[in-house]
Amino acid sequence: MDFRLSVLIALSLFFSFQSVRQQGASPDQTHPLYEVSKGSHMSVAKQPDAPLRIENALFGNEAILKSGKLKNSGKSEIVSYRLGWIVLAGEKPLKVAKIQMGSMVAVPNGIAPGAVAEVQPQWVDDFGGGDSWLMFFVAEAKTRDGKMFRADTKTVENEAAEEFN
Repeated sequence: MDFRLSVLIALSLFFSFQSVRQQGASPDQTHPLYEVSKGSHMSVAKQPDAPLRIENALFGNEAILKSGKLKNSGKSEIVSYRLGWIVLAGEKPLKVAKIQMGSMVAVPNGIAPGAVAEVQPQWVDDFGGGDSWLMFFVAEAKTRDGKMFRADTKTVENEAAEEFN
């Protein structure tokens, strides 16, 4: 077993017995910044113009969005979505290291306008290790009538840079 895998397993076991520590956020804040392990910080984008947004996210060991809620704030039923994440790293001011997209998730019963649905857990396989800042966002959302929302990643990058720097 290589050293990195051993460290990841040890950290996973250690942090599975600890709750996520919320930093600098009051209980009523919608999108607080979480430190899930030493040097690994996660948050979600606000995305005020998106028809679907992540709410009440729970982050877990290393780089995972364990659970949360998706709220349909649009006017049409959502039948599929894709989450994305932006990784920032380096010395402050942090720079975007990568932008990645997860798999498309089908929602056969749909998410009606105003309704809330569970987020499918999202693993981030390689987020660079060390001091990393990740911001999850709704990258795409498809409505029952076939319209596709695609997030403006530049806007999400700017939000991440503002929040994390």
